[in-house]
Amino acid sequence: GGIGLLVWSFFEYLTHRFILHPHEQLERLDRFAYFAHGKHHDEPDHPVFALVPPLNAAMVLLPLLGIFYLVVPTDAFGVFVGSFLIGYLIYEYVHYAIHHGDPKSRFCQYLRKHHLTHHAHGRAGNFGVSSPLWDFILRTTLPR
Repeated sequence: GGIGLLVWSFFEYLTHRFILHPHEQLERLDRFAYFAHGKHHDEPDHPVFALVPPLNAAMVLLPLLGIFYLVVPTDAFGVFVGSFLIGYLIYEYVHYAIHHGDPKSRFCQYLRKHHLTHHAHGRAGNFGVSSPLWDFILRTTLPR
């Protein structure tokens, strides 16, 4: 279960960093990224733009299931996919709460500051939303 959550957090980081905030010179990918994610940065407090549309999530998940089927042992497949999906649901909940909630715990307040700093600086860093782990490891944490 923990491996699926860890893989989710890495997938979230990589997708946010390299697909949703690609290098500016990758013009086509940058246009796609704006279509998929730019409205969220334009209107971060709009509730519709805080969540991934279900069709988009399904279009990403289906190829991933094929990859997981090839690399995850059969007896661990269900637990791995289930925990990966739980990671995705945690991400959706945390991201929505960051923009539309009033975090009480220190950790949730930290996640909110971490993500809102990303909004202030875009491509510069803080790509982890539900976890800052990969920003720490890959040194993309922005100063607050």
